[in-house]
Amino acid sequence: MKNNIDYFTHDSHSYEHPKFKMLRVKYKWEWYGKFWALNEIIAQSEDCTLDLSQKYNLASTASDLWFTIEELESFIDYLCDDCGLLICKDWKITTERVQDVFEKVMNERNRSKTKRNQGSNKGRPSTDHGRLEKNHGQISQSKVKEIIKENFIQNIYKKNLTRISECI
Repeated sequence: MKNNIDYFTHDSHSYEHPKFKMLRVKYKWEWYGKFWALNEIIAQSEDCTLDLSQKYNLASTASDLWFTIEELESFIDYLCDDCGLLICKDWKITTERVQDVFEKVMNERNRSKTKRNQGSNKGRPSTDHGRLEKNHGQISQSKVKEIIKENFIQNIYKKNLTRISECI
């Protein structure tokens, strides 16, 4: 099952929040945009947690955001320690918003998976091994496969006869 998210919510007035004002005072609007791009990278990561303790993840993220590694490290420190916009532990980062959406999406995925698994018998008794009940006037799946196979063989036979007759 997929272990990340394709979307998260973004309030149209989030720029007014004091944490974002603090971010913009130091890093201006450009880095405010980089914060939201970082959220997108986090959302695509396994369990919506970006592991920046791995140097290649750190370098890749810096490259994606047009930072040097040092700028990214400074940015992450500021977002974690001063602004409180990131949740950071051992250079594994996420955000409250992304985690909230991730939790809701995973709950829905698990509910859907459970329903699919429960519905796999499609109302048939679990002992009939994929065959429909004969008393319902239906034919078994094995009979359907047999008919399809016979039709396939007949079609090949007809095509070969046609080719042979064209050669004669």
